[in-house]
Amino acid sequence: MNDLSTELRGHAQSCVACFPAVLSVCPGQCHPHVLLAKAMLRALANSFPELMRTDVSDQLDEITSENLRHIQHCAGLPETGCLDKPTWNSLCRLYRAIFDRYHAPTQG
Repeated sequence: MNDLSTELRGHAQSCVACFPAVLSVCPGQCHPHVLLAKAMLRALANSFPELMRTDVSDQLDEITSENLRHIQHCAGLPETGCLDKPTWNSLCRLYRAIFDRYHAPTQG
């Protein structure tokens, strides 16, 4: 695995712990975590065609809110469309699982 892959994997591991428990970002609001969530959702859209692509910015738009509802539904969470700690953790775990799947060392 190259250094960039190792670095990204480390970020994917550590991102679960860094979302404030009291934070909830709802449609129309801006927050740096939305930027990261959108980047993860964009990457996940390659594996999950039901996720819609949107621009990567810090504003939680309606498309991102719909994508979050989909993640919430699959995780058995309340389908609010807001980015909160349980949704963040589910998103990070899914991103990490897909990342590990495609970046696992090959045996040869």
